[in-house]
Amino acid sequence: MKHADAHHVRLSLGEANGDVTLQIVDDGVGFNPDEAPTLVAEGHLGLIAMRERVESVGGSWDLESTPGVGTSVRSTFPREPAEQPAD
Repeated sequence: MKHADAHHVRLSLGEANGDVTLQIVDDGVGFNPDEAPTLVAEGHLGLIAMRERVESVGGSWDLESTPGVGTSVRSTFPREPAEQPAD
């Protein structure tokens, strides 16, 4: 809500086909996802940190955003954790 200037945020959590999906949708200001590398270069690391956390536990991450409409972030995780390599 801090960056999105959203009035509403919807969270949904579901399970299908052995995966768990968390989706966060807001009606905020949105942005052009093609500009994300510029935001990162300017020190705005929230989106990249979110993606890295999801991927570090074997999940996948999808972002959709449209200026003036809002943003949707969907993270999907396997129900069973991935095998960790032995040390």
